[in-house]
Amino acid sequence: MKTISRILAALTAAAMLLLSCGRSNDDAKNPSSGFVDYVDAYTGGLISESSSVKIEFASTPDTSVPTDGLFSFSPSLKGEARWVGSKMIEFVPSEGQLKQGREYRGKFALDKIFEIGHPSLKTFEWTMSRY
Repeated sequence: MKTISRILAALTAAAMLLLSCGRSNDDAKNPSSGFVDYVDAYTGGLISESSSVKIEFASTPDTSVPTDGLFSFSPSLKGEARWVGSKMIEFVPSEGQLKQGREYRGKFALDKIFEIGHPSLKTFEWTMSRY
C-alpha cells in the first residue's frame, strides 16, 4: 500500500511540474503589467493575412533609431518596419509570410528606443496567430 501511495505522489508531483513549466508561454500571450509605462497598445491575438503588426507607445520614443532589428519573430517573418507618427511603429510582413493557423511569438527591443530601468522590460514579447 505504501508503494502505491509513493507512486501516486510521484506522479502527482510530476504532473504539477509539467503543468507549471508550461506557464512560461503565457507570459508572451499576456505581457507583464510592467510594460504599461512603455506600451499602450499592440497587435496581438488573432490577425488576418493582410495585417500589419503595430506597437503604440505610452510616450514618445527615439524615432531616430533605425528600424532594422527592432522586431523579431518566431517563426521568422520577412518584412519591413517603419515609424508611423511620433508614438507608433509598424511591421509590415512581406506577402504570404503569415501562414494560416500558425502562432507567432513577437519580440520588440524596447531598450533600443527607451531608457529601460529594469532588465526584464528591455524586450517586449507577445504572441499572435494568423486565422
